[in-house]
Amino acid sequence: MVTIYIIFNYFIRFLSIALVLYALLSWLPGARESSLGRLIEKIVDPLLAPLYRFNLQYGGFDFTTLVALILLQVLNRLLYFILLW
Repeated sequence: MVTIYIIFNYFIRFLSIALVLYALLSWLPGARESSLGRLIEKIVDPLLAPLYRFNLQYGGFDFTTLVALILLQVLNRLLYFILLW
C-alpha cells in the first residue's frame, strides 16, 4: 500500500508543479505558444476542463488553477488516509 501511495503522491506533485508552471506562463506574453507552453497545456487541460464550467473568475483574476491545486491536495490527503491508515 505504501508503494501505491508513493506513486500517487509523485503523480500529484507532478501535476501540481505543472499547474504552477501553467499559471506562471500566463504572465509571460507568448509563453503559452512555445513548445514548453503547449506541452504543459496538454498536461493541465484535462485537469482544468471540468473546472472551467464553474465561473471562477472574479475581478479579472481566474482562480481555476488555484482551485485545481487545492483539489489535488485534498485528493492527496484522502489517498493518504485511505491507503496508509
